[in-house]
Amino acid sequence: MIIKFRANDKTDKYLVKLQTENDPGSVVKESQNYIMQMNLENAKDKDKEFISRWDFLHDGNNFQNESGDPTDFWRMVIPEIYIYSAFWDDRPSNSGTGPLIRIFGKVGLHFQNFDNVHCVLQFGESSATRILTRPLQGRYRFSAKCYDGGSIEFRCLVPPDQQPTAVSIISKEMSKPLHWIKVHYPKKTNLTNKIVVCTTPMYGDFDDYMQIIEIVAYYTTVGVSHFVFYNAGCSEKVITILKQLKQAGVSLDVLPFAKHGETDNRKWNERAQVISIQDCMYRNMFQYEYGLYIDLDEFVFPVQHETLQGLLKSEERKIPGDCCGEYLFRHVLYCLDYPSFPVQNVSFQFNTLLKTMKTNNTEGYDRSRYITKIAELEHHGCVHRVAHLLPRSRRYLVPDQVGFSHHYRRGVKYDKRIDCGNFINQRNSNITVYDPSLPLKFGNKMIELVKQWGILS
Repeated sequence: MIIKFRANDKTDKYLVKLQTENDPGSVVKESQNYIMQMNLENAKDKDKEFISRWDFLHDGNNFQNESGDPTDFWRMVIPEIYIYSAFWDDRPSNSGTGPLIRIFGKVGLHFQNFDNVHCVLQFGESSATRILTRPLQGRYRFSAKCYDGGSIEFRCLVPPDQQPTAVSIISKEMSKPLHWIKVHYPKKTNLTNKIVVCTTPMYGDFDDYMQIIEIVAYYTTVGVSHFVFYNAGCSEKVITILKQLKQAGVSLDVLPFAKHGETDNRKWNERAQVISIQDCMYRNMFQYEYGLYIDLDEFVFPVQHETLQGLLKSEERKIPGDCCGEYLFRHVLYCLDYPSFPVQNVSFQFNTLLKTMKTNNTEGYDRSRYITKIAELEHHGCVHRVAHLLPRSRRYLVPDQVGFSHHYRRGVKYDKRIDCGNFINQRNSNITVYDPSLPLKFGNKMIELVKQWGILS
């Protein structure tokens, strides 16, 4: 089988003939092929220019714990297809297929021409670089319920005993990738009992720095080890606070998530947030045992324990057999429209310390939050539930008396009963319940922690 690529956009005379390996769908380029090597170098140069331009626009606004880890961006690889990050996955659960590269991105809502899409794998970064082009091993398009349904995972099957350094997506008509995406390889550490919090993207010139401080103070108090924030547009004050938290010893990453060239990333990131969840899961899979995925106004509260780890390990001991990949916590609404009833002299304007009236919405897990054993997942769904656990793993509904999620929102009306704007009526109808358990249990610890950081003095 012979595959022909146009090697030069300005002339037709250079056509590169690439012989296939045993796999009839594969195309292998050896290093002596000068023209394809030049195309590769041009693609690398374009990628470097792109990253340099991005760094200039966002200088100092993104930072990670691990130096030298490749920075990810949204990059268009084919018209209507953008990809953000790529991860090596060689878990035994992939038995029958072998190691995979999972590429996370977005496609146009009505894009269907996947037969025209191929993976490109790059091995090495020297003059001996080898390129392998293969059909997609598979794809997973996230549900239309996840906003616009454009979020997608591409799966690339890797030949035995080979590890690519970078990947991309091309169409049959392309002679070279528009951009290369570095492949992340798992950094395996002692992850037992460690929890990472992954937040949905900050966008639309997000400016609530107190919310950031509150999230970090609360979850540090209940045992979280690391935080990941996705920056699609936030104020300099928020960036300054995040830097101060990091300097104070908080383990956190701030990753760029804005679509390049967009002046308003609100719409893009409302629809792309499911990819931030996938990215965070695979980025931290072998460094933290548990992952917690939240909006910035949600706080999972361990009712009977001092830490989330204590809650999880206690529940595991109660459940026969192997458990669990997903721990689901029911969502309980704390309306910000309701009056504040602080249980102590509050020195910080934290919603968790001021708002102690909750709605008595005891039915359903419709806006639930979850903690996962990260390595037991394949796909997250939307932000409220896991889409695919690995075989034999399962979901566990955490009883309310053990733990639930506090959700602090304004102006909510739903379920034909809840109306945050009408506190008197809600109270008279016994819709509201006074519950100061969170501030009583953790309020002083949160306040002392913020004082130690010295960021609000």
